[in-house]
Amino acid sequence: MLEKINELIKKFYDEDNLKKQYDNLIDENLFKDKLNSLEQELQNINNELKSKETYFQKIYEDRINGILPEKEFLILINKYKDDNTKLEERMKIIKKEISITNSKKENLKSTKNIFKKYRHIDSLSLEIVNDFIDKVLIGNYDEKSNTRKIKIVWNFTI
Repeated sequence: MLEKINELIKKFYDEDNLKKQYDNLIDENLFKDKLNSLEQELQNINNELKSKETYFQKIYEDRINGILPEKEFLILINKYKDDNTKLEERMKIIKKEISITNSKKENLKSTKNIFKKYRHIDSLSLEIVNDFIDKVLIGNYDEKSNTRKIKIVWNFTI
């Protein structure tokens, strides 16, 4: 495991030196742009919902004042309800995307912090194992080759 962790650290620093500017752009711009566009869409939906509420009040007043026949009123109310339902569903999706994007952003930051903590590891400690490894899968013992397949599931991907 120690060898595999050191390979990951080396790979991180090799890639980090080659792609440092690229990574900074991703950190600063990719998540920022996506979050900004999602938040803007969320704001637009909120504005549209407020606008539709005013619309509902106006058609209700028109119905009460006898300007709008009941049949047309019912058609418009059903359209209003359908539009609101669609906007609220989209709002839920956007909020979920914002949450996922924030999680990815934080995960990227924590991965970089883990690698910045270590340059080379000479011996394993519980802290190091917890930082790098999610779980270790150990296969069945093969009597012919006197070996086991071992798979390390990392806490992140590089």
